Amino acid sequence: MGNDLQAEPFCTSLLHEVADFNCGSDPWQVEVAQWIKDPSIHDCAVNWMKKGTQVWLYRTEKGELVGYGSLGKAKWNWPPPDGPSETVILIPSFGVRDVYQGEPKEGPREDRYAYQIMGDLIGRAQATGVQLLGLFVDPRNRRAITFYDRIGFTALSNTGNPYSRMFLELRSS
Repeated sequence: MGNDLQAEPFCTSLLHEVADFNCGSDPWQVEVAQWIKDPSIHDCAVNWMKKGTQVWLYRTEKGELVGYGSLGKAKWNWPPPDGPSETVILIPSFGVRDVYQGEPKEGPREDRYAYQIMGDLIGRAQATGVQLLGLFVDPRNRRAITFYDRIGFTALSNTGNPYSRMFLELRSS
């Protein structure tokens, strides 16, 4: 194939490698880039990792940094809105560098880097045995919402959170 990505566990010693990480200029794109590269903000990868979240950098076979993904755990009322508190595997943040968005253009959509990263995260989430994978997305980010819809995520009603909550039912691997 030649376009497959390699996952590498992220740690603070790699912060210099994400210092110029850029997803674009829209507010939600800036926020996604800041999450991985700026340990001085409260809601960042470094702080999530202190709570047990795992983060991976995704690189091309040549070592070029394409994006990142993360998985942690949360408690959601399931089924919503008043079901019991259930453990959910959560994607706190996920990003593809602007120069790699929509790439590679040749081949099926599922070969694109965003799909490869999300496929890896879904596989890792399935391996936990937890039945739900959740995420939050800025409701103005129509491109991301369309992407999550294509993968099979379903939107939940917004409960006052500025972000839209989405979930995917997982099958055990």
